[in-house]
Amino acid sequence: MEPTLTLPTALPLAPPVVREAAEPITIDLAQRAWQGIPGLERTAKGRVFLSWFTGGPKEPAPENTVVLSHSDDAGKTFCAPQAMALPLSDGTRCYDPCLWIDPKGRLWFLFNRSVKDSTRHGVYARVCDAPDAALPAFGAEFRVGFDGPFSFRMNKPIALSTGEWIMPVTHALEPVAGWAGFDPKQVQAVGISADEGKTWTLHGAVKLPGASLENMIVELRDGRLWMLIRTARVLWESHSSNKGRTWTEASPTTIATPHSRFFIRRLASGRLLLVNHYRFTGRSHLTAQLSTDDGATWNDGLVLDERGGPDFPNGVPGGVSYPDGVQDQDGLIWITYDRDRNGLGEILLAKFREEDVLAGKSVSGAVTLKQIVSTLDRPPLLPANWDPALAGDAVMQRLVKVTAPQVKGAHDAEFVCMGDRAYVVSEANDLMAGENGDWPFIYSTLSIVNLKTLETERVIDFAKGEQAFANETLPPGACWVPRIIQKDPQTLRCYFVSQAPARRQSQMWYRDFDLSRGEFASTIHKAKLKTAAGIFDFQPQHFHADAAAHGFRKKASDSFFFIFDSFKKLGFCQKSLRQNRA
Repeated sequence: MEPTLTLPTALPLAPPVVREAAEPITIDLAQRAWQGIPGLERTAKGRVFLSWFTGGPKEPAPENTVVLSHSDDAGKTFCAPQAMALPLSDGTRCYDPCLWIDPKGRLWFLFNRSVKDSTRHGVYARVCDAPDAALPAFGAEFRVGFDGPFSFRMNKPIALSTGEWIMPVTHALEPVAGWAGFDPKQVQAVGISADEGKTWTLHGAVKLPGASLENMIVELRDGRLWMLIRTARVLWESHSSNKGRTWTEASPTTIATPHSRFFIRRLASGRLLLVNHYRFTGRSHLTAQLSTDDGATWNDGLVLDERGGPDFPNGVPGGVSYPDGVQDQDGLIWITYDRDRNGLGEILLAKFREEDVLAGKSVSGAVTLKQIVSTLDRPPLLPANWDPALAGDAVMQRLVKVTAPQVKGAHDAEFVCMGDRAYVVSEANDLMAGENGDWPFIYSTLSIVNLKTLETERVIDFAKGEQAFANETLPPGACWVPRIIQKDPQTLRCYFVSQAPARRQSQMWYRDFDLSRGEFASTIHKAKLKTAAGIFDFQPQHFHADAAAHGFRKKASDSFFFIFDSFKKLGFCQKSLRQNRA
């Protein structure tokens, strides 16, 4: 007897609701900055519908909205996307649309609504009774039940052999704040309708050890339902022997995933089709595969799009991902997916037949891959007929050399502008190109550039190993990584590090430059470092001791401790601060 995971009660369909209390937000789709997560359906007469979501600066965002486009020429061209549901002024976003043509020929536009700062989440729908009409008309949106603490759905429903409809649902048994998505409290379940979508009941609570979402369902030949579930490394599975009322405990499959949505459906031939990432690096190598033994094994399949990209650069999915599709009455398989959501924002289409997937290449003559349906209409970054070589030459011709004639290597420059002069500090050496903290012949310089004539007026070497000053003599070693600030209206302060790795502690020094006299002071001074233990010379040993006191366990270093990033003193006083506050 299989173990069961069930909800205490089933939840009925909520009464139809046209709109929530908040006002809708108008979205300018011409200005969309990202798009992705498509869905696809094709009517019996050949009209192809595509859905996806967009709006706002990214996914997720309060401005997210869901859109629909269609084609009447076998997918060659598509109309401009139209918003099917709008975000609301209370922060409610619309996301994850899905298309499904039910057994009665009606087109369902399913999507989710969520509010980030509350626990209000729900599945919504609009239904078109005549999707092949000259102007297909959708009814008002309504909530598709599942009024638990949290629920959403991503993938298509299916119609079972019993006539019941099954909708994959991710939900939670307790409130989920934020926009969820990867909350570990989420469980996988199904909505079941026995009255052609009039009412739905929620069944199941399949738990996984980590975050899970975006489950899909197929009916196996032995009558069981097979649920596959997206996780971080491999797809997990659960089975139901009573048409979705109860489900077995989840277990991992051997189907690898880069943590992305997949697509599975039974084809007219009886084979199972899986579109997933296969032999991938990140979200690459989106591949269609076939199984003749109800998912026990899969062939190597047909690669639909090999292009990749980092899985989540800066939190944004890259590569190719999120397939959805159908098989039409002629046996042609249609798959949509997205690529580079925050860059090119491509919604793509692939078409092929089973024999192409079996052969792993185009043999039917019907294969179309990487067809762009929609892309972000961004202005070009470069002007028309731009020549990079000529542009580079123009830049090079305008460059001003600020180092002295004898310099062979220079690095780590920084500058300040005072009046009509730029004061540029850099490290330099007269022997070879490049830099190295072990080179004792590296020294620090100040170059003065006239901003009107763009001529270098003076180059002053201000710190070099073993140089004698009125109050100190520098030890042997590199004097490098200089930095500069305006100390006051008459003074520039130039910092540098004197170091000799493995021979002594490095030290940060500073030397002041008098703007009125155009000369450096005859003295140099050690910069200081304040830690919890007191004030010390700016040396690595004191910084490491402070870090070690707070639990740092790595080995100490005697060098390479310096002011790395640019810094500037802000000239605010308490009086002006009070005035600004007033």
